[in-house]
Amino acid sequence: MTSFDERQTISPKFTKLRDHFPEEVEAAGQTIYSLPRPLLDLVIEKTGTSLLSRRDAQFERALAACPGIGFCNGRSITNSPLEQFQISLKTAPIRRRSAGAGVDSQANIRLRCAYTAYLILDTEMFNERRQLLGSHESSIAKLCPLPSLVSSDDRDSKLQIPQRLQKPLKLLHGLQRKWGIERFATWELPTPLDAAVGGQAAMPSADLNESGLHVFLPWATLADSRLTVRDLLNRVHRSENIEHVKPWLRGAPATSGYLTFGWQLVLFVYRIRALNARYGDRKYGSVGLLDRAFTQYLSGRSNDSIGLESVRQLRLRLTKSLANRSGSEKRKQAD
Repeated sequence: MTSFDERQTISPKFTKLRDHFPEEVEAAGQTIYSLPRPLLDLVIEKTGTSLLSRRDAQFERALAACPGIGFCNGRSITNSPLEQFQISLKTAPIRRRSAGAGVDSQANIRLRCAYTAYLILDTEMFNERRQLLGSHESSIAKLCPLPSLVSSDDRDSKLQIPQRLQKPLKLLHGLQRKWGIERFATWELPTPLDAAVGGQAAMPSADLNESGLHVFLPWATLADSRLTVRDLLNRVHRSENIEHVKPWLRGAPATSGYLTFGWQLVLFVYRIRALNARYGDRKYGSVGLLDRAFTQYLSGRSNDSIGLESVRQLRLRLTKSLANRSGSEKRKQAD
C-alpha cells in the first residue's frame, strides 16, 4: 500500500523548468499557473516587450509546454472544468461513452466551469476555507494535489494517511461535501463534482446525499421522456442544509449566465493569478493591451464571442468581487 507522503513527489517537468529558470521559479512562489500557448502567443503579440522581457517570454513558453495548468509545490496541477471550457470555446464538445462517466455536454461543461468561478468568489466558501487553513495550515496547507473526495475505489482512499493528517482531512472532506467539491487543484482553485450516470457512483451514498441530489430511477420510469431533473427537484424537501448554495440555485446563473462565469474563471487564473502575480509591477502600461489579448482568446472560433468593452467590465467586476470576498486582500494582484 502506498503511503500518503510517497504520493507527494516533485514532477520531473518542474525540476527541468527550475533548472533552466531558477530565478523565475523562485520568484513565482508555491503556485505557478501556466498560460495556454494560444493565449500566451496573443499576450506576446499584443504587449510586445512592455510586459514580458525576452527572458520572461522564454520562461512562459517553457511553462506553457508543461502538462496541466501549472505547478503547486513542484507537482503538476489540473482543473478539468477550466480545461474543458477552453476546448468548448473552440471545438465541438467531446462526449464520453464509457459507463459511469461524467456528462460532457456543452451545457454541463459550462455549468461546472461557472460553478468553479462561483465557488472562488463566494464569501462564505472563502471564509470557511481560510478558517480551515488557519487551524491546520501546518498539517495540510502545503499538500498539493490535495486528496480527492471521490469513492472508495479512488486511489486516494488506498493511501495510508498519517495520524497527523486524519483530523484535518476529515474537516477538509466535510468542506468538500458541503460545497460539492471533488478536489482542490490548489487551495484557491476547486474542482466541482461532476454529474454521473451509470452503475458506479462517484462517492458513497451518505456523501452523495450531502453534496447533491442522489437519484435512483427504475427502468420503467425512463419510458416517460417528459421527466426532467426539475421534476425530481420539485419533489425534494428543501431543508436548511442547502442554504449556502441557494444563491446559486435561485439566481446566480440566470443573472450572469454560465458563459460569463466561465470567462471570469479564465481571467482569474490566467490574468490575476498568473500574469498579474508574476508581472504585476509592470502591468499598468499593458492593461488595455491585455484586454485585447483576452478578448481575442475568449472569442476564439466560438459563436459566443465577447467584445473588448465586455472584457474590461468583466475584469473590473472580478476585481471588485475578489476585494469584497476577502476584505483584507490587496488589490495589487488584480488590475
